[in-house]
Amino acid sequence: MSFQEISLRQFSDDVAAYTYDLEYCNRQLNEVSDLTPPETRTYQLRVLDLGHQIRHCRHKMELLRHELGELRLK
Repeated sequence: MSFQEISLRQFSDDVAAYTYDLEYCNRQLNEVSDLTPPETRTYQLRVLDLGHQIRHCRHKMELLRHELGELRLK
């Protein structure tokens, strides 16, 4: 297994974990009615951060897939 394949698997695991956390935060924001303003803001910031983390991982995965494709052509 190459470095790129290992990294791709790890980024995939990260996206799954971030997505799970994102869903939890969104559920808290949408379903819990007694959140305090600081709690609400914390969840909103976490949702924003998780979105960035997911996007970053997906970009890295795209680059790794491209590298793997080029390595297989050699």
